[in-house]
Amino acid sequence: MFRSSLSFSARYLWRRKFSSTIKIAGLAIGMTCVLLAMLFIKDESSFDAFHENGRHIYRITTKDIRNNGNTILGSTGQIQGPAFKASIPEITEFVRVSLDETHNIIVDKKRGFKVSVTYADPNFFDIFSFPLLHGNTSQALRNINSIVNHLGNGSEVFGETDVIGRTLGLEDGPSIENFLITGVAKNLPANSSLKFQAVVPFKFLQRWWNDGDWLNPYLSTFVLLHPNTKLEQFEAKFADVFARDAKEQIRKARIWASDIEFGLQPLADKVSR
Repeated sequence: MFRSSLSFSARYLWRRKFSSTIKIAGLAIGMTCVLLAMLFIKDESSFDAFHENGRHIYRITTKDIRNNGNTILGSTGQIQGPAFKASIPEITEFVRVSLDETHNIIVDKKRGFKVSVTYADPNFFDIFSFPLLHGNTSQALRNINSIVNHLGNGSEVFGETDVIGRTLGLEDGPSIENFLITGVAKNLPANSSLKFQAVVPFKFLQRWWNDGDWLNPYLSTFVLLHPNTKLEQFEAKFADVFARDAKEQIRKARIWASDIEFGLQPLADKVSR
């Protein structure tokens, strides 16, 4: 019975070669599209899923509604993190992340390759689950001239990965700033929205640029929220803190406090960066 049905199907397809080819090709293309869509959805949904605190990490967003503006920026200034943390108890931690330009690495007075520098608060490796191959996540960014290198950097510069305690310089224009290596990060997951080559304490950036401007968004501020936080209340709390703490800047800028809106975006969501 089965052989008879198979033979009949083969003769049917052979007699209608053209239409059968079109149908089979269409079926194959359809199945391929479905498979690609499933792989895309799986990849998108896995972004940043490896962070232990991922469900409770949010990026603070900024929206300027003047002139019918509706663009949401995934950035703030330096002041929002500490100001909101001090006034909103649901925020348990905040971390600021700022990507700087590339710098030449200097070792033993010899110029090496260029490395992109990221400035971050000391709790960066506690909030985000980027494991260190060498070093202590809680202590790695405590000292102002400490630096955490990506795994590949140590291998290229020193020929080994365990480079804790070694010194390297970063060329910044005509000057060279020396840093003590306090951590070596493992290779970053491919599904991480945060990428870095070298991380330097945020307070090193503040040594020459301690910015208290509420109206100049240029870096990312992430907050870790208490698990039982009700998100719908946050925009009003942000607005209250902004209207109170930025009152003088709002007056000088000749805007209304309601012109600027701060919100929350889950870590894995895509926003303008």
